[in-house]
Amino acid sequence: MSLGTIVVVVIVGLAALFAVSRMLGVEVHRREPEREFAPGKRLELVRNITRRECPWLRRDMPAGTIVFEYRGPTYGLKEYEELIFVSHDGGTPFFQLPLDGLVQTDDSPPGRD
Repeated sequence: MSLGTIVVVVIVGLAALFAVSRMLGVEVHRREPEREFAPGKRLELVRNITRRECPWLRRDMPAGTIVFEYRGPTYGLKEYEELIFVSHDGGTPFFQLPLDGLVQTDDSPPGRD
């Protein structure tokens, strides 16, 4: 088979795949990374969270510490109902904290809920 024939076969195959996906109603997911990975709610710790309670933390976290909900990719880390992904600035590195130790602050910027 010549290179030209291979190119034509690939193009026809892609066109057929596109046509079938449209007939089945499959849509291409268009990502909006600036919105998808924007920092979430501003949260404040209402109690001390220690390494004894959360051994994955690097250090104890005192009450009053401000963190932001993390909305980026977690790369397959398991999510638990009683934990939330957070970070110090809404970006990486992220970690999990217990939901019962956090409250949303009143000065969360609009659009972060």
